[in-house]
This record gives sequence, C-alpha cells and structure tokens, in this order.
Amino acid sequence: MSAIDKWNPTKRVREISIRLVEWASETGTPGEAEFAEKLAGLLREIPYFRDHPDHVRLVDSHGSPMTKSVVAVVRRRGSRTLAMAGHYDVVSVANYRDLAPLAFKPDELLAALMADLESRSLNAAEQRARLDFRTGDFLPGRGLLDMKSGIAAGVAVLEAFAENPDRRGNLVLVATPDEERGSRGMRSLRDALPAIATEFGLNIAAGINLDATSDQGDGAEGRAIYRGTIGKALPFALVIGRSSHAGY
Repeated sequence: MSAIDKWNPTKRVREISIRLVEWASETGTPGEAEFAEKLAGLLREIPYFRDHPDHVRLVDSHGSPMTKSVVAVVRRRGSRTLAMAGHYDVVSVANYRDLAPLAFKPDELLAALMADLESRSLNAAEQRARLDFRTGDFLPGRGLLDMKSGIAAGVAVLEAFAENPDRRGNLVLVATPDEERGSRGMRSLRDALPAIATEFGLNIAAGINLDATSDQGDGAEGRAIYRGTIGKALPFALVIGRSSHAGY
C-alpha cells in the first residue's frame, strides 16, 4: 500500500489546522510577523520541500517587524498550474473575554465552552452550538475557520500531490498577511507572483480560494470550492474641517 493510500485527509488537516491556530497571528501583532517563517518551516518538513527547499519562498509585504507572504510550489511536468490562496492573519480575541487565554488552544477551548454551555439555560443559537459540539465534528478556535483550516487543507493537498509519482501539472499555495485590514499582503504578492511564476515556468490556469463561507443549512454550501477571487473594495472618505463662526 502506498503512502497516498494510507493518507487520512481528515486527520491530517485537523493536525495541521491545530498547529496553525496555536501560532497566534492577530493582524498587526508580532505573532502575525512571525507566522510566515513558522509556516515555511512546517512546509519544509514535507519530504518534497526537504528535497527542494528553494520551492518555498517568503515575499516581503509590509510593517515593522516585516510581515511576509509564503509561496510554495510543487512541480511536475508542463506549465499548467493550479494556485490555492489563503490568509493567515486573524481578528482580535477580545470578544472571547474570560476565555481569551484559550482562543488559540482548540481542544482546551472546546472543553471550556462545553462546560459553560452545559451549566446554564441557552438561547437558540447557543443550543445549536452545544448540539454541534456534542457531535465531535466541530472544533472552536480563533482563526480556525477564517481561515487556518483552509490553509491546512492546502498544505495537505500539496503534500499528497507531491507524493504521487503519476501527478501531472503543478500546484502553488500562497498564504498572505493583512487580509483582515487592508489586504496589503495579497496586494504586494500580486506584484511579486508573476516573476516567481516565470522563474518556475508556471502558467497559472486557475485559482481556488481556501476561505470558508457561512452555512446555516445542512452544510452543503459550506463545503463548496470557490474558484478565482471576488476581490476587495477599499473605500475611503476625506473629511476636512473649516473654521467658522456658525456657533457664535
């Protein structure tokens, strides 16, 4: 039996997801600036990247300390390439309140949430959360859904693809900072990616957005794969005050 036959995608994605969540990376914090190096280190544990360490690249983005985007390339034959994209920064944990110290520890957070949900009367949304957690199919954690589990899925796919000797085409995974604010990570990567693609001889024919979506139904919509990108509008307003004697 090959390594691919024995590969358990659910277990592997869960394992990588928890590891990524444990690396706190709130937008604008030192954790965000440190995350890219950690992710690059995780990728280089994969045999393919141990053999091809230059296929993992860090691209400067912005800030002090500098945040970086991660680009990982698995080559095979030809130029046709699929790109998978996600961001690794997360929003603040302030709304976790007393549970904020557990926000980046999914298993401990789950136990604490269940203890709370089992101890008091609940509204409809809380009852649903309790039922979901009881199934064992749901795991909490800041950034787990948006969107470190998406990046984990991309890493797991890279790993499985690289182990397949009969693979065709090429895969690229990109992970960027600053999505939760100004998208400076993706905007800086947009300028750098063409040169990387040219260096590796890649023709990026399609893209997959690894982010999650809300699904209040049976889960089918939440399991959708989104091709390409919807972009982001960044509106602004300029307000200028002028002296006046209107009040006088």
